[in-house]
Amino acid sequence: MKQLHTTDGRATFTLPSNYLYNDSSEDMITFAFHYPGMQSIAPGKIHAEDQIRIYLRPLDSNNLPWITAPASLRDNALQHFDPDHPGRVYQTGQQGLYRTYQQGDPDIPRLLRTTYSFQAADGQTVTITDPAPIAAMYRAHRTIKDRFVVEYTIVKSVGRNFREIDDVVTSLINQHTTTRGVPKE
Repeated sequence: MKQLHTTDGRATFTLPSNYLYNDSSEDMITFAFHYPGMQSIAPGKIHAEDQIRIYLRPLDSNNLPWITAPASLRDNALQHFDPDHPGRVYQTGQQGLYRTYQQGDPDIPRLLRTTYSFQAADGQTVTITDPAPIAAMYRAHRTIKDRFVVEYTIVKSVGRNFREIDDVVTSLINQHTTTRGVPKE
């Protein structure tokens, strides 16, 4: 296993031992993520309560269904909701900020009711929406300096720590990659 960790020990990523910088964009890399109060999980395993899975892959905008209209997340959900595809994930993007919501219950306004906005360590503003209690998790997509898309699958109970987690993620990626996504020696 390869490990990335912050100098203050706040968090540790465990990378699969076969991790290569040129891994296919179709095969997301799973990082085990440990945060105070969470149990450690192994890469590729299903996360448990109060745990987070983080996937990294090279940014390939050609394979992402961007919806670029400058409407609110909720308005986009209502506008683009397709009841014939109940599991579809959509992304909205503007000026490098990408937000994702997952279509689920047809009652979109009830699902998308709580929004978090914050600025990450690299200066990007990230907005994520927390579903209603009937939905266990939400997703947030973001780019880091046009290098990677980072996908978070977050158990709701860790949402209050999301800014700290995101700052750690950004720091680790910046420390261990170049602008081409090649690990630093």
